[in-house]
Amino acid sequence: MLKERAISALILVALVIWTTLYLEPVWFVLISSSFILLGIWEWFKLFSNRDMRGIYIIFIVFPILFMFIIWPSISFILSVSSIRTDSLQSKGIFYLFYVFVMVFWISYAPVVIHMYQTERIDNLSRKMPGGGILPPKKTTLKSFFLGNWTHNGWKITLCSINPKLTLKNFFLGNCLLWGMWLTLIILLVKNPYILLFLFLIIWSADTAAYFVGKKYGKHSLAHNVSPGKTWEGVAGGLIAAILTSFLTLYLFKKFSGVNLFEASQLKIILLSSITVIYSVIGDLFISVVKRETGNKNSGVLIPGHGGILDRIDSLMAGSVAFMSFGAFFDLFGFAHYGL
Repeated sequence: MLKERAISALILVALVIWTTLYLEPVWFVLISSSFILLGIWEWFKLFSNRDMRGIYIIFIVFPILFMFIIWPSISFILSVSSIRTDSLQSKGIFYLFYVFVMVFWISYAPVVIHMYQTERIDNLSRKMPGGGILPPKKTTLKSFFLGNWTHNGWKITLCSINPKLTLKNFFLGNCLLWGMWLTLIILLVKNPYILLFLFLIIWSADTAAYFVGKKYGKHSLAHNVSPGKTWEGVAGGLIAAILTSFLTLYLFKKFSGVNLFEASQLKIILLSSITVIYSVIGDLFISVVKRETGNKNSGVLIPGHGGILDRIDSLMAGSVAFMSFGAFFDLFGFAHYGL
């Protein structure tokens, strides 16, 4: 199992590095969008079990998404890459879409994970119409931000995961996956080495968390969500990501002549740490979805790993956090492009 997992990982790493650094951006767009479509199919299959309607929905909805969200966003990205700030006609729709994805990972996903971890979803959600959570009777300022809300219908529904393919789940899956995809494309257009830097941070964190957690893990991170994850593993992932970030910057500069960031060490440490934290949140959220829908893996496309969603769950949230906080720290120079 470990050997199969390692071989699959090496093949995927080689494919990602090759498409990121050595192919034209259009090829990265085509290849990555194919993976996103497979990921959306897996998302639909999680909620519809063995019902094949999901794959038909993809080919009906994708042209609509392409015309109204994806292509305008790509046009916006291309205008940014050519430094034509006077032609950002699709800036509004891009901002609206991206802000939704960012807010989801910053606020909604942690609340869902917290509520599932406190066993208010696992045992009780199916007792309520459409899924939901039985919350405590008292609401405090702390409980409001953590999600322990009082008995209020729309709040309960908002923070639950319905195991059926509802309209909410349909749009949620599309937004999260295409949101990640757009983030990767923006970083690629800005500088392929920034995108590779992101990949290396998340890969190193995932690998270190797995091995450190397996050998030294004693304190469970979220036993109801993902029993195998430990605080020791997260700490190992954080340390590995920070070390990888500095090593990567040094190697880029020494062998490729690429000086990626003109930033303080503190900003680089913060960016790496935040990226890892949100990659863990992405991993845990997809675990919640799989548990609520009664699935161990999202699919079987990648030997040793499961499906596409099993492989990119960390990247879904980590990439959005990386670009959002990287722009906040002014590491990518987006301010010069009117962003």
